Amino acid sequence: MQKKGMLKNIKYLVCLLAVIYVCVSCSKEYSCEKCVAQPTADSGIVVIAGGGNTVNGSYVEGEDLDSSNFLVLQVDVKTPGNYSIKTDTINGIVFSGDYTFTQTGTQFIKIYGTGTPAQNGQITISISAGGGTATYNITVDQSYKTCAVENSFQRQGNPGIDFTSIVGQSNASTQFHYLLSALTTGNDLSFTFFDSNKPTEGTYTIKTDPSNLKAGEVYVRYLNNTGAWVAASGDVHVFVENGNTYFSFCSVKFALGSQNFTASANVKY
Repeated sequence: MQKKGMLKNIKYLVCLLAVIYVCVSCSKEYSCEKCVAQPTADSGIVVIAGGGNTVNGSYVEGEDLDSSNFLVLQVDVKTPGNYSIKTDTINGIVFSGDYTFTQTGTQFIKIYGTGTPAQNGQITISISAGGGTATYNITVDQSYKTCAVENSFQRQGNPGIDFTSIVGQSNASTQFHYLLSALTTGNDLSFTFFDSNKPTEGTYTIKTDPSNLKAGEVYVRYLNNTGAWVAASGDVHVFVENGNTYFSFCSVKFALGSQNFTASANVKY
């Protein structure tokens, strides 16, 4: 009798465990999508698209953003509290910030940028919250790398030459070209551009024939006591900074007959 009673109890225990297992396996799993460490911009604030939303700072390909790079954003706070705002990463840069709003109403905030622009050109960054969207168009300028110190000509394997006089001339010849000359005793580095006016920012292709220049082209010559050396190929970068115009090239080959050398220059005018 005891043995039958024990078997009966074991059957009841197995059935009870089976019921518990079924109940557990069928229980509903609850997610915690709202349980985030930092609240994000939601309907508690509304983005206002308006003239007060501005882009600040300069943006240059290959140059890291700093504290001068930020967006000004106008928001209408419906629910005071803590918010985190972050844009998508576009062209290597992102804007983000954490904010504590203690009052309702319209307010302006700064959203600081980090990262490094990967390419030059225009990018568009949008911020949306509460049914409103602010759009920013940011121009990323081309990087003009300089390979020589200011107002110098650095010939590979030789001491650098420092220029003492920089002269620019419009309508400098019968071809009505623009001529820039960097001078020092016994040395003359000249740039001849197609147009008659001082060239605008951009990259100009070096050509070896000054009489057949076209828009976007430049003839570069270096004159010293051994003769006139002509730049064979490459580019000249023209850029404006703090009101000054810079003419720069890197590792350009100059030739005189069968002889040649490589040089870099950076001239401020």
